[in-house]
Amino acid sequence: MRMLRSGIAALPIAAAIAIAGANGAAAATPYGDMEGCEFVNPNRLECFFLPLSASESLQIQYVSLECNSSPDFSLQQFEIGTVPGNGSSRVPYYRIPAVNQASVGGVVTAGSQVTLYAKAGTQPVVLIDLTPAPPQTTTECQVSLSGLLTP
Repeated sequence: MRMLRSGIAALPIAAAIAIAGANGAAAATPYGDMEGCEFVNPNRLECFFLPLSASESLQIQYVSLECNSSPDFSLQQFEIGTVPGNGSSRVPYYRIPAVNQASVGGVVTAGSQVTLYAKAGTQPVVLIDLTPAPPQTTTECQVSLSGLLTP
């Protein structure tokens, strides 16, 4: 079972439920992960979560972000998708409604309840677009997701 890393405020995580599988019932467990992001171009950050094993699937229920920078900037786009285990291609991204949300005091936050599914052997990834391009040396973004992990 994966839990939020120490020192990180936990987002509400749904209680475990039983999901019927082909060989009987398999219990789902609460899942949470928080990761930092890296710039892939002057306006875009990419954030990778822990990869799922070949036998795990994930129902993502909540996604959030926090970015800090100076001077002020705006959140243009916030999307989540998955990368197959071999990294060859990506599934379509789900756009989280947070377009043109301006930072306040150099901080912007966004979050949304979602119902998304990450298949076994994939890796959830978030894309964040900021405008104008903030300084890469002083800008930090963290993303978190929570949901239910099914073996």
